Parts: sequence; C-alpha cells; structure tokens
Amino acid sequence: MSDLRNLTFEHLLNYIAVVETGSFTRAAERRGVGKTTVSDSIQRLELELGATLLVRTTRRISVT
Repeated sequence: MSDLRNLTFEHLLNYIAVVETGSFTRAAERRGVGKTTVSDSIQRLELELGATLLVRTTRRISVT
C-alpha cells in the first residue's frame, strides 16, 4: 500500500478541476496555474494512489 503522506489538497483540487472541465488546459486556467503544474500534480496523485485515475487520449480525458 502507498504512503499517502505526500498527497496534498492541491493535488485533489487539480484532479477535481480536470474532471469538471474535461481538460488540463481549462483546469489550469480555472486554478490559476500552469498546465504543467496540473499535469504533474495528477501524475503524482496517480503514483501515490497506485492507480490510473484518468484515461488520456489526444482528444479526450475520461475518468476511470
């Protein structure tokens, strides 16, 4: 099992923004941060949880 101490509220807020907007770019705009920040945050969240949370294609993002 993962050690979840590295998770932050920001990781969760970024994930929620991506799910709600359906886009890393729009999530970043909503959160007032860069797209890379959101992307890195989601990757860290998935790594810490040991699960894929989003299925990414070139045209869409789907929640697993």
